[in-house]
Amino acid sequence: MKNVPLIVISLIFVIFITGCQEKAICGNGVLEKGETSANCCADAGCLGQTCKNNTCIDYECTADENCDEDQECIDNDCIDVVCNGCEFASGHGCIAEACCLDKDCDDKDSSTVDRCVFEPKICVHELALDCKDGDMLCPLMCTKEEDNDCRDDYYGYINKAYGFRIRYPHDWKKAENLDTDLVYFTNENDTVYVGVYTFNFDEEISLFEMRKIAEDDLIDLWDAVNVESVEEIFVNGLDAERIRYKIPALVGNYLVEDTVVLSGKDGYIIRSFGWSGQYNQYLEEFQKMHSSFEVIATESTFEQPFMWKIKNTKDSYLFGTMHTQDKRVLDLPDCVISAVNGSDIIYTELLESQSGTERFIESGTIKGRDTLKDMLPDRLYNQTEEFLLTKGIEIEMFEKTKIWVLTQLVPVNAIDAEADSLILDNHITDIGISEGKELGALERIDDQIMVFDTLTEEEQVSWLDSTVGYYSFFDRFINPNDYIVDAYLTGHEQLMMNMTGGTTDSDLAKKIEYRILTQRNKKMADEIYIKLVENPSKSYFFAVGASHYLGEDSIIELLEARGLEIERVTGCHAQANEGQKDWGTLAVKDAYIGITDDTREECSKVNASVFSVIDNICLQPFVIGFTPGTDGNHNFEMNIKVIDKDSKKTVMYIRNIFEDDGITKLPSDMLNEDFVIIYPEDLEEGDYIFEVTVFDLVGNKRAVIEKGFELRKWVDR
Repeated sequence: MKNVPLIVISLIFVIFITGCQEKAICGNGVLEKGETSANCCADAGCLGQTCKNNTCIDYECTADENCDEDQECIDNDCIDVVCNGCEFASGHGCIAEACCLDKDCDDKDSSTVDRCVFEPKICVHELALDCKDGDMLCPLMCTKEEDNDCRDDYYGYINKAYGFRIRYPHDWKKAENLDTDLVYFTNENDTVYVGVYTFNFDEEISLFEMRKIAEDDLIDLWDAVNVESVEEIFVNGLDAERIRYKIPALVGNYLVEDTVVLSGKDGYIIRSFGWSGQYNQYLEEFQKMHSSFEVIATESTFEQPFMWKIKNTKDSYLFGTMHTQDKRVLDLPDCVISAVNGSDIIYTELLESQSGTERFIESGTIKGRDTLKDMLPDRLYNQTEEFLLTKGIEIEMFEKTKIWVLTQLVPVNAIDAEADSLILDNHITDIGISEGKELGALERIDDQIMVFDTLTEEEQVSWLDSTVGYYSFFDRFINPNDYIVDAYLTGHEQLMMNMTGGTTDSDLAKKIEYRILTQRNKKMADEIYIKLVENPSKSYFFAVGASHYLGEDSIIELLEARGLEIERVTGCHAQANEGQKDWGTLAVKDAYIGITDDTREECSKVNASVFSVIDNICLQPFVIGFTPGTDGNHNFEMNIKVIDKDSKKTVMYIRNIFEDDGITKLPSDMLNEDFVIIYPEDLEEGDYIFEVTVFDLVGNKRAVIEKGFELRKWVDR
């Protein structure tokens, strides 16, 4: 046996006692002995960090959800989303603006100025107020003598709560009787009138049934009513009937003409009335007023509620209310109902109580012998009296009411509210009571009384003067509160702040605003914070006027300064009532471009790229991952731009709402019948891009697809 070197024997011995142990290899995906996060995070990983280049580092993000809504996570950094000129960043992507230019907001109404404003952009339709020739506008309060853009000497009147508009002679008076949902117009001597009665039914009725309602109303008032004629007519596109009556009187007859109109579940009676000797003198006015009647579409449900979630609490919410009897605000979205039902305790500004009501009446009553007439200048007293009469109210009932109380009643229409009307705050507490919730108030009745009762008499007079002046003027043409309700239903913060008004005395306006908002915001924010801290295991629903959450020194700003994280609740809309749709969701995988023939019934499935200017180009999307809405259908909006590839200019813009029959349900199937047709005869030869953006009908962006194509004068097929 040969001699084996001692070193070899030593090596064998080392291997024997240690095993065949190899050196750890970092990056092989196996955690080996000696590997740690510090020397090999590629295998050992990182605790609460991310491994990059074999080093544990803190990333700003690992997913879009770690970034702000207007950012996206790119290479672990939160980067601002860059959108096109008519899009805004939200949801970590881009969403099409509601409008791009003012012209996109045209509502075909010459009495409004249409603007595309704010960020993100929305359409705002402001009342035109200036009688000015040649601007293509005819404000409601202008006649053709004052503005050559107007066609006659009639004023316009719009009532958004009741959903109609009508025109009336400029020298007539407008008044209301809210007990019967009646708006009426009378001549100077009150000898004839035209009234609009409004009805809302639980289900649709026939014109015959509507006519019987009109007839029965007359029969209730008069012993004998003779129907002279019944005629089927159209009123601004709606089926209607014209009924003429003769009512015997001691001398002569009273003549009545009804136009009955139905629009869905809403019914209207336009009634002209007068003694026969007077009636025939105003036939032209009656005919114009009846024919001018128009049912209008108004904001009827929430686009977005003023609701915020307090994130670092147990499901607590802030909700902005509106102190109004307008029934449109009572149709609360599902998310609001869920937040109310999911809360342990509901807090509003005040809780109704007998003692609170008595305290308010006591504080709002003039003591001693003085009366309202003694305290107001004659001019203001007479103007206030005249305004109240247009509501069917005698000023005498307020003779012992303090000025500040009456001033608050005028704009909120509390003086003419229906007896069974609910303001939104009470509606919420009623829901809480029905669900067995604990209720509380953030303020005492004395807190609100002191805001106004300490104003000087001079300040109270100035406040009433500006308020009555404002409402006396606009009440002839609109109810200003309708537009505030519209702003409230949109949920747009800046629009809502713009709609709030003050007095003409800027110093007084600042003083009142400080007392109504700033001062009370601090107290309510303190109360909210204390309750959240004292009972962190409870969930709260705080409902106060929406203005308390908006602008500087708001409740939200004050709570955030104390470390609370507050986030606006989005994607929350009104409940899906009949006539409304829950749109479901979808995503778009692709789209093909084809050609349709003159029948336009089918889009060819040839994914072409070169077209002639005489082709009917059609575009159809492939849809995946969608779910039907509550109506069983798939509904979405598709915005298409045709962009000149060289100049980058948009040469065509099409906005379509699609709706299929609900049959197409396979995950990779496409909508069978919905496609867009483009007629390119007005385009020049060249290279173009189809840019397709698809949204569900609640504004959530789902996909953007670009398809290039060529346009030629002639293509040989």
